[in-house]
Amino acid sequence: MESEELLISITSGLSKVGNQLRSLADICEYSGKRDSYIKFYHQLSEINAEILEDLGQVQDDESYTGILDRI
Repeated sequence: MESEELLISITSGLSKVGNQLRSLADICEYSGKRDSYIKFYHQLSEINAEILEDLGQVQDDESYTGILDRI
């Protein structure tokens, strides 16, 4: 379950940073910087989505390896 807690913590942090980048893009006066912030936001969103997929599999993986440890 430690992996699950770490992944939840990471996704929470990525969401927070993503929201801050989006807010920064909203207030930025320069289109070049704004586009960069939006690009970074989308990259973080993709990373977050992949981690959420992993999170869905963690419990299955950990229970499987736990069974192997007991054998």
